[in-house]
Amino acid sequence: MAIKTLLVFFILTLFYSFVINDTSETNEFVSPVLKTRRPFNRFSFSGKSYYVNNVVKGNFFLAWQFCRQQDMHVLSIKSQEESDKIAAFLRNNDLNKDRYWTSGTNLGDENAPWMWLSTGKKLSYTNWDSRQPNNLNETENCIEARFSENNDFKWNDEDCWTELYVICESVPDCKT
Repeated sequence: MAIKTLLVFFILTLFYSFVINDTSETNEFVSPVLKTRRPFNRFSFSGKSYYVNNVVKGNFFLAWQFCRQQDMHVLSIKSQEESDKIAAFLRNNDLNKDRYWTSGTNLGDENAPWMWLSTGKKLSYTNWDSRQPNNLNETENCIEARFSENNDFKWNDEDCWTELYVICESVPDCKT
C-alpha cells in the first residue's frame, strides 16, 4: 500500500511540475491534454496556440467536438500573416498534403455572409482558392483550408459532412 501511495504522489508531482507549473513557454494558453499527449503538432503565434490534428478525421461537427474536448476551438484565420504562419508550420512538418476544417461557415442561411462560428464574427479576411466559394451541389456550407495545386494555402467551401482533419486554436479568453 505504501508503494502505491508513493507512486501516486510521484505521478502527481510530475504532473504538477511539467503541466500545471510549466513556465518554459509564454503565458499563452495551451490545453494540458495537448501539452502532454501531442506536443509536436502544436505551435503558437500572436497570442494564439494551435494544434494540428492529423490523426483522426471527422465531419465539421465532430471537428468541433474534438477541439472542445481539448479546451480549444476550431480555427479562425483573421489575417494573411496568420495564414502564412499556419501554412509554414504545415509545410515544415510535412502536414501540407491534407485538408483541415476551419470554423468558417454559412450554415443556416446560404445567402448570409460567411462567418467564423468560433467567434460569431463575419470574415474580415478571406483566402479563397480560385473559383471559390462555389457551393457545389448546393451542399457546401463549411470552410476547409488546404494547399492548392501550386502549393498555396487556400480556402474552399466544402460539404460539412466530409471527413477532414482539423486545426484547433486557443486564445487566452477561450479557456472555458
